[in-house]
Amino acid sequence: MSDADALKEAALIQSMKTGDDQSYQAAVRTYTPGMLAVARFYLDHSSADEIVQDCWVTVIDAIQKFEGRSGLKLYEAHQHKSEDVCNILDVSASNLRVLLHRARQKIFLMVETFQETGEC
Repeated sequence: MSDADALKEAALIQSMKTGDDQSYQAAVRTYTPGMLAVARFYLDHSSADEIVQDCWVTVIDAIQKFEGRSGLKLYEAHQHKSEDVCNILDVSASNLRVLLHRARQKIFLMVETFQETGEC
């Protein structure tokens, strides 16, 4: 992330902390497509939509605790505890670890393919 992007994101987060509706709308417009793309890679569309919506509710509830040690995108991803994710996906903690490992492998393969061919 460039310095300009980091400053822009910091301003967005600060506005979200003050309860500015337009900032929340901007964040949703900016980050939801990527969140949905990742979720839909592993889940059906309705489950992916539900997970992303749950993430946003959690982010909205927890934005005051955001300390800025990571970007907002990473913060959103970490707002669901492993236990919550296990409950949502109806899997055990060990199965969740396997799913995450497989997801990492698929992402690395997709990036490698993109680097070689320019296509996903």
